[in-house]
Amino acid sequence: MPFSKKIEAALGNFRRAFAVGRMPHALMVSGHPRGAGSDFAEALLGMVFRETQANKIRQNVDIQWIEPESKSRQIRVEEQIRPLIDFFSMTSYAGGWKAAVILFADRMNLNAQNALLKTLEEPPPQSLLVLVTDSPATLLPTIRSRSQYVDVTEDSRSLDAAWVPVVMDLLRHPP
Repeated sequence: MPFSKKIEAALGNFRRAFAVGRMPHALMVSGHPRGAGSDFAEALLGMVFRETQANKIRQNVDIQWIEPESKSRQIRVEEQIRPLIDFFSMTSYAGGWKAAVILFADRMNLNAQNALLKTLEEPPPQSLLVLVTDSPATLLPTIRSRSQYVDVTEDSRSLDAAWVPVVMDLLRHPP
């Protein structure tokens, strides 16, 4: 699957980090959770979990995917974050890495964010937590400071679009 230049550059950095055993324990991915953000998360996990086929990465037993529940549109402590913390406390099924991806991480309520802090402060070995959001500033500063920031947002401003010269001409010479 072809990725944007930003995603390819970020993946290149993490390939090098993984090769020398210097992977971070938590990532804050700035990108849309249904677009570039989840594409990056899947590609990154495909690199860490090499034995899993790319199209089966979401079914790997050592990876949890969390997103808001439909009615509340929030990620809550009891239903989703506590089971995630318990998941990280157990050993890996395959004997290697454990990972979790939280899509729409900005929708974690305050209690969920605070509950996740202990795992971010004292991560288990060979664990990876990927927080995907298109608005990282809404998360607690302590969560942002304990995560490595990766920006994979797509540039929506294409300067070669047909409407750009018309708008620029109107701005330079108003009617």
